[in-house]
Amino acid sequence: MKKTKASLIGTRMVCVDESLLTVKGEMKGRRNFWQRGLWKLQQRIYRASKRGDIKVVRKLQKMLMRSASVRYLASDSCDGGSIAVQQCLMQWALEPEWRARWELDDAVGSHFSSVGELLQAIAKSLENGPKLVWVIDLTRLCQPRILAQRLPDLPRSMGLNKARIDGALGCLLDAIALGELNHQLSRLIRELGNPGTTLIQYGEMMVILDDDMMAINTYQRAISDWLEKLEIPQVSDFYAVTNTANCVEENSPGFDLLGFHIRQFKNHHRRGLNYYTTISPSRESAHQHYRELATIVSSHKASRQGDLINLLNRKIADWFSQYQGANNRKIHRNLDRLIDRKLRSWAKRRHPDKPRNYWRRKYWQVTETGGCRFGCFHKGKWVSLLKHRV
Repeated sequence: MKKTKASLIGTRMVCVDESLLTVKGEMKGRRNFWQRGLWKLQQRIYRASKRGDIKVVRKLQKMLMRSASVRYLASDSCDGGSIAVQQCLMQWALEPEWRARWELDDAVGSHFSSVGELLQAIAKSLENGPKLVWVIDLTRLCQPRILAQRLPDLPRSMGLNKARIDGALGCLLDAIALGELNHQLSRLIRELGNPGTTLIQYGEMMVILDDDMMAINTYQRAISDWLEKLEIPQVSDFYAVTNTANCVEENSPGFDLLGFHIRQFKNHHRRGLNYYTTISPSRESAHQHYRELATIVSSHKASRQGDLINLLNRKIADWFSQYQGANNRKIHRNLDRLIDRKLRSWAKRRHPDKPRNYWRRKYWQVTETGGCRFGCFHKGKWVSLLKHRV
C-alpha cells in the first residue's frame, strides 16, 4: 500500500500521495534543466549572429527546432495546438539572431518610447524653419509581418512565408520588418551625406524631415525598388509628402501624426524667429472623441444626470492626459459647443411636454462667474461636466 501524507486545509483533512509529490518534483527539476539548455542554445545563436556566421546560426536554429526538450517546453507554455507550438519554437529561434543584428546595426534615426519625446524631437528639428515631411506608415501597404515573411534573410526551412502568423511571433516579425526598413533608410542617408535629413521612429511610424525635395525623392525611389523586389503592392498615399508651412501639390500645410496635427506659421510678432510651430489635436481625433461622447449620451437616455456626468468626465479626462501638450482653443471650443448641443437634446427628450426654461433650470446651474454649467448634486457631492478648454 502506498504511503500517504495528511495535510490540514481549512477544517478538512486531505490525503496526498507521496509518490505523486516525487514525480512533480522530478518534473520541476527536468523543466529547469530544459530551460537552461534552451538558454544556452539561444546564447550560442546570439554569439554566432554577432560574429556574422550565418551558417552556424542556421544549424543551431534547426537544432533548437528539433529538440524534444525544447518542444516540451513550448507545448507547456502555449495553450494552442501544434501550430502554436511551432510558432513558439520559431520565436525562440529567431529572436536571439535579430537581437544581435539590431545591436550591431548603426542606425541613423532616433527611437522614442513616448509620444511626448517624439513631439519634442520634431519641434526641435523644425526650429530652423519649414521642412518637407514624409510620414512612413507600413500599415498603409500591408501588415509589417507580411513584409518580414518575404525578407530573404529569414530561414526558408521554417516555412514562415506559408503560415499565418499571430501572437508573440507576429510582434517579432513586425519588429524585424521595421528594423529592416530603418536599416535601408539609414544606409541611404549615410550614402547621401545630407546633414539636413532627420529620421525619427516611434513604433510602426517613421518620419523623415528634410529641406530638399530631391533627397526625399531619392529615398522614395530606393524604398519603392526595395518593396517591389519583395512583391509588396504599391499605394500612392504611402509616398505623400507635405510641408510644415506651405502647400505641396494638393496637400495642405502641416501633417498628422498619432492623432496630432503639426504645422508652422509665419511669425509677424516675435523677433528672431521667422516661423513658430503649433501642435494641436488632429481633426480626425477630435471627431472620434466627439463620437465617443455622443455615443455615451445616446446610450444613457434614462440614466441619472450624475452618472452621465461621471461617464463623460472620464472620457474628457483621458483626452486631457493624451493631449495635455497640444492646445487648440478653436477645437476645444467646438467640442464644448457640440457636446452642449447633444446634452440639450438629451434633456429635451426627458421632458418633451415641458417648456425650455424648465429643463434648463433643472440640469444647468448658474455659476459664480455668471455662466451655466451642466451639473447637479450626486451622492452628496457636487459634480459638473468638465470643459475641454484649458
